[in-house]
Amino acid sequence: MNNNNNTIVCLVTGATRGVGKGIALAFGEKKYTVYITGRTVEEFTIEKRLGGSLNQTKAEVEALGGICIPIKADSSNDDEMKAVLDQIEEEQGHLDILVNNAFRVPKPASQFFSKPFFEQDTRFLDEQYNVGCRNHFVLSTLACPLLFKANRTSLIVNISSAGGQNHLFSVSYGMIKTMVDRMSVDMGIELKEHNKNTACISLWPGVVKTERMILGAKLMGGKETVEKGETPQFVGRTIAALYNDENILEKSGKIWSTRKLGDLFNVTDVDGKKFDVDINSEPRVLTVANDNNNDN
Repeated sequence: MNNNNNTIVCLVTGATRGVGKGIALAFGEKKYTVYITGRTVEEFTIEKRLGGSLNQTKAEVEALGGICIPIKADSSNDDEMKAVLDQIEEEQGHLDILVNNAFRVPKPASQFFSKPFFEQDTRFLDEQYNVGCRNHFVLSTLACPLLFKANRTSLIVNISSAGGQNHLFSVSYGMIKTMVDRMSVDMGIELKEHNKNTACISLWPGVVKTERMILGAKLMGGKETVEKGETPQFVGRTIAALYNDENILEKSGKIWSTRKLGDLFNVTDVDGKKFDVDINSEPRVLTVANDNNNDN
C-alpha cells in the first residue's frame, strides 16, 4: 500500500474516450494518481467507429506527468466495480475524487438519437440506467469509506447534462439525467447532514468536442457548433479547480455547469479559450425542503 495520504487519488469511470478521457488528462496535468475504468483495452474492439482505449488514455495521462492505472471493468457489473475499489484500497488506502462518468449509448445509436420513444426498444432505458445512473449510486455508496479516509475534503462528481431539465436526444435520456441530478443534490444533503467531509455535485458539460460528437456532426450536421465547444479536458479542469477550492463544501449538493465553474475559477481550455456563461442554459435550482440557500 502507498502510505502517503498526500497523494491525490482519483477514479474516473468510462475513461477510454470522450469526457471521461478528458477528465483523466486534466488530472494528469495536476500530477494526480488516476485510476480509469472502461471496457475497451485496445482501440476499435468494441466501438468500431470511435477511437480510444484504456491503454491510450494511460499513455496520454502519463505523458502529462500523472500516474494512471487502467482497469478493464464493466460499469453495469457491481462485482467488477467493487473489485476496482478493492484494488484502490489495497494500493492507496483512500480516494480523493470519484467521477461517475460512464454512460452507455444503446445500439443502434441511430435509433437512440433520432427515433421517438414510441419507436424505441424499452431496453434503451435499461441500458442507460444501469451504466449511467444506477452504477453512479452503487459506486458512490461503495466508495464512501475510501472517500471518508482522505486527509482533506473529498469529492464525488456525477456527470449529467442539460438533458436533465430540457429535451435532449430522447425521453429516456432525459429521465436518466434527471435522476442523476436529483441523486447528486440529495447525496450532498445527506453528506452534510452527517458531517462528512465529502462534497457531491452534478456537472453539466456544454457542447463537448468528443469523438462521438465530432462523428455525429460529420454524419448529421452541426459541425460549426461542435467546433466552438469545449474540449473534454476543459471539463476535467473545472473539476480540478472545484476540488482545490477551499470553500468546496459550500458548493456541494448542487447542479453546476462547466461554464459556470470555468467562469468562477477562471479556467481556460487547452487552447487558452474561456467560455461565457449563458444564463438561459444554466441548470435550474432543485428545490430542497427547509433550505433557504439554493442559489448556485
